[in-house]
Amino acid sequence: MFNVAQIEGLPAHYYAQPEAKAEKLQLIESAEKFFAATGAVIRHGGNMAYYAPGPDVIQLPVPEAFRDAESYAATKAHELTHWTKHPACEFCESSGRPHEFYGCRGRPNNTSKHSFTA
Repeated sequence: MFNVAQIEGLPAHYYAQPEAKAEKLQLIESAEKFFAATGAVIRHGGNMAYYAPGPDVIQLPVPEAFRDAESYAATKAHELTHWTKHPACEFCESSGRPHEFYGCRGRPNNTSKHSFTA
């Protein structure tokens, strides 16, 4: 089974586009600085949020598709938790440290699997 966002060349009507709001969503500056500092590749488009391990990217709908900036940041943070567990993590494999202690990108992970504070 495939997500249409993972298939190239389909007719346009297969790609649902979220309704854009009239004005640009004011993002949370401190959260955006944090996300940028992680080095994760984050792309926008489509109507689903997910982490794709093959290309190692986080895919999100455009910010304006979210109810508010907090919902956007929470979703982005959630997908980032998946990104930290990428199987190609050399740090975790070479250090022998469990992924639960270190986010797989080699940074201490002081949050639970499903909560995130910035």
